[in-house]
Amino acid sequence: MSLSPPHPTTQSLSLSFTLPSRHKTHLTITTHPNTSPSTVGHPLLFPTKAFPREVYLDFPVTTAKLHCTEDVGYAATYGWIQFIYQDFKGSEVETKWEHDPLPITEGSGSPFIWFGPEAQLFDAPFRSDRSERLDWTCHSFLAYLEDAVMTKTIKPVLGFEWGYVMNAGKVTVKELKLLDVGPTWEKQRGLLEGKFREWKYETFDGKTNVVMGEAT
Repeated sequence: MSLSPPHPTTQSLSLSFTLPSRHKTHLTITTHPNTSPSTVGHPLLFPTKAFPREVYLDFPVTTAKLHCTEDVGYAATYGWIQFIYQDFKGSEVETKWEHDPLPITEGSGSPFIWFGPEAQLFDAPFRSDRSERLDWTCHSFLAYLEDAVMTKTIKPVLGFEWGYVMNAGKVTVKELKLLDVGPTWEKQRGLLEGKFREWKYETFDGKTNVVMGEAT
């Protein structure tokens, strides 16, 4: 994977989609360099370590917010699944895609990092050792259960890519972009099937009607 050009300001994608048996849903995705670690809650994560503020700066802060125009409750229930690819430059360790849970969801048996009515994705990664040379990529997939919460059968809706490059202490945010969800989901499906065997994962059926808005 090649190093990507820097994106120093906020990037966003705005779109809407419609699924069978559900109404139109809007999605806004944003990513920007971290300029206020206390605002996003980083000091809450490690209260005893007291990392200096500079540790968190410039890494991407990413959110994806859903707004269901007519659906509520079960009809508005979605989930997010994430995978990360950490390419350490100069390392002899083989780089592989990994499932990315929250610490509290690790070992829970669920592949979702966020799940619920109008589930919002939030992530703000960082590394305390900024001397590393690292190309870090994340694939975030929006998915749903056709029967909302009854059976463990996951259907993908869409996906997007974001990340950062760290080199000699400098962190630059990578380009935010939508994924070709069909083939990209298929590449990750085997990982999910091996780790979360109680769940089933359907292929992308192409029945999702996605309409792009402005993208910056």
